[in-house]
Amino acid sequence: MSDFRFELKKNDNWICQPWLIWTLLAIMTLSANQRVCANQATGEPRETKAVRLVIDYGDGVEKHFTRLTVTGQVTCLELMQQAKKHKRGISFKHQGKGATALLLEIDGVKNEGNGKNWVFRINDQLGDRSFGIATVKAGDTLKWSFETLSEFGK
Repeated sequence: MSDFRFELKKNDNWICQPWLIWTLLAIMTLSANQRVCANQATGEPRETKAVRLVIDYGDGVEKHFTRLTVTGQVTCLELMQQAKKHKRGISFKHQGKGATALLLEIDGVKNEGNGKNWVFRINDQLGDRSFGIATVKAGDTLKWSFETLSEFGK
């Protein structure tokens, strides 16, 4: 068996040792800000990141959630439910589920029918289906705006 001794001498520049540099780089790489979750069905890793949610009340006030974490894709309804659980979350009401889910109000601001109503956009694209089946993924922005029918196309 060989004897291994590690000694630091007064003039040794141990901070510049290659093994130390590589070890620190490995630790920093492993602790990067992206988290990886295992997909239980396949065992494959899936990246977990944030989706941005913006609520525009149509009166100059907006509420921004910048770190709602998702794995893969989630429906807009699921994202809203996550925002509802946040410490400074939102309240909202809807009816139906899946393809028939309809948002009725956010934070007490109700759809008006012929006036202003809640409309959503994903990455500035007007929603073309129910928020119960429309999906968002990491890096997307879901924006709800309280606006009139004439403003929908803007």
